[in-house]
Amino acid sequence: MDTYFGVDFYGDGEVANPGELRKCEMVFDDYGNWKTYTDVNRVIELYNVKKYIDTGIRLDDWANLQYGSYQNKANQVFEIVGRFFNSKDIKELATLYNETNIIYRQDFVELICKVGLYKKFDDLQFSEFLDETNIGIARLLREKDIVYKFGKVVREYILKDAENAEFFVNRFLERSEDKELYYIPKELTAEDKEKLVQSYIELDSPNMNYLTVIMQEENPDKLKLSEMTRFKAYKKLEIMRKKLFETGPSFKTGVGIGFKPMDGTGKIENESEEQNELKVSYDSKWILDNLDYATLLNNFYWFEFVDFFNRCLLVSQPSEYGLENFLFGTRGLREYQSGTSFRIKNTMAFLQMTGYYNILCQHGIEIEDIYKWFFETYLKNEFNVDGFVYEKVRKDAPFGERNKLISSKIDHILKQFNLYSKYGTIDREYLEFSSQSVEFSQVLSLSADKYAYCNDENIRSEYTSIFSSQSLLTYVERIGKTYDSFFKLLENEIVYYDDFKNIQKERIDFLLSQGTISIGEAGKIELKYDRLRMLIQFYKYEYLCLAYEKTEDNPLKDALQSNKLLVENTLFSRPEQDYLDYLLNKHKFSNGLDLRNKYIHSTNSLDEKVHRDDYMRFLIVMAIIIIKINEEFCLKEELKN
Repeated sequence: MDTYFGVDFYGDGEVANPGELRKCEMVFDDYGNWKTYTDVNRVIELYNVKKYIDTGIRLDDWANLQYGSYQNKANQVFEIVGRFFNSKDIKELATLYNETNIIYRQDFVELICKVGLYKKFDDLQFSEFLDETNIGIARLLREKDIVYKFGKVVREYILKDAENAEFFVNRFLERSEDKELYYIPKELTAEDKEKLVQSYIELDSPNMNYLTVIMQEENPDKLKLSEMTRFKAYKKLEIMRKKLFETGPSFKTGVGIGFKPMDGTGKIENESEEQNELKVSYDSKWILDNLDYATLLNNFYWFEFVDFFNRCLLVSQPSEYGLENFLFGTRGLREYQSGTSFRIKNTMAFLQMTGYYNILCQHGIEIEDIYKWFFETYLKNEFNVDGFVYEKVRKDAPFGERNKLISSKIDHILKQFNLYSKYGTIDREYLEFSSQSVEFSQVLSLSADKYAYCNDENIRSEYTSIFSSQSLLTYVERIGKTYDSFFKLLENEIVYYDDFKNIQKERIDFLLSQGTISIGEAGKIELKYDRLRMLIQFYKYEYLCLAYEKTEDNPLKDALQSNKLLVENTLFSRPEQDYLDYLLNKHKFSNGLDLRNKYIHSTNSLDEKVHRDDYMRFLIVMAIIIIKINEEFCLKEELKN
């Protein structure tokens, strides 16, 4: 059978598709033959033509008389389609479906409902029809009438193929862009759906992304899975990953951190030799020549845990997501989204902390002793802040015990700082009385206006158009080269307004109206850097640190005054809150590492190496907390002076 590419109705018809509307003209030109069509594809094409006409969308060169004629002809489509389908014997429909072009198969199922043909089937006939056509369940479950009439048959059809579990996982456990309304037969029980998922897990080669989602996501109202089912998905995933790494091709990214004597000035050397590796060495002489606790704490800036504005750089940033996130990544309902860049940054931080810990231990220094000094000595001497307590670690304590202690210390420190933020003092008696833990999002800043978040769709559209690689503005034909962003295009090339096509000019005009760019002599496009300073931070970090911004600058001042920015006064920014929750808990993110809870509730591994690795991650968390608290008191002191 020759493939037929006729008129195809796209989406909801809100946007005109000139190519498809031109094809509609050709169909209308053949109006005299409509009633004689015998090809199912030509008949279903009429249905798609009617959909376009019903939306009211038209080409600019369609005169009113011509368009009125099209409307009158389109009104006859259902009569023609109904006569065609109702003339067919039930036993012919499976063959007819299989002859239907793939772009029209959803329409086929939709039409047998609209013309009432489904009512002629009995259960056995419909079951045979499904078996002969192998209709995908996503296509089938869109039709309410079919699902309600043949619920038992549809249930049995779903359960025949374990791969149908992917539909339910995608629909109920993932963040999906699919806005279609699906109807699930009432005959399909919660137990049925779990058995389907279990059968999927037992397949020889289930999709590893779906296994990941099954393992970590929960939605008991829609797809109830027992812990044992999720555990089986976890074990299957382990087996498949091991096999993949042993036998399959892979893309490897190497990360290595070293410490070696240099000139004692704190040099950092990049020793990467291949494209996909990152090897960095740090000056161990600098460390050993400066063993005072203040410098040892400052070395976390050296490791780039934070930037100059004390923003934690280890968080997952949407601006760093690569193509792999969109093609291969899972999007669980409660998953902490991340990509390769996030994994590299956090692997580096882990290796940095591990190497740093080893060097200091060799010289009799426990990193937690430095933390204790910060809270109990430094804050008191530098800022006259008294009352912080940090429990001393036993040098001979095994790592499992250290992890349980530091888990509680994190909560203890946050409660102490939150008390100070609220009342200007740490009331020890009240602290001991209160048993309520504090969330990262609840810890208040000493500043009334700490962070600003974008609260305006135009600003979001603005920074996406300027900095995203997905922008329409990264290429102009005259230059013939695609840049990573519109910003880089303008930074590297002289570009004029008339270089862009009409669809691009709409976006250019929008940026002009926002004040992001200006049009200079001869139509040359120029960037306005005062506004870009604000926009690039929203794009890259998702927020501004107001303490370091000049709020009297017009772009920022205007955005604040017009409520286009949302200001909050928390110790941690929202991305930092999410990152710390991801590391320590699982109540917010289904794929969280759950470091704190597993040690507090003794569900941790018994492997001492795992305990040691987890301890390094706990030390990273506490280092971030210290950096953020130190920033608070430094900013408070600056305001005082």
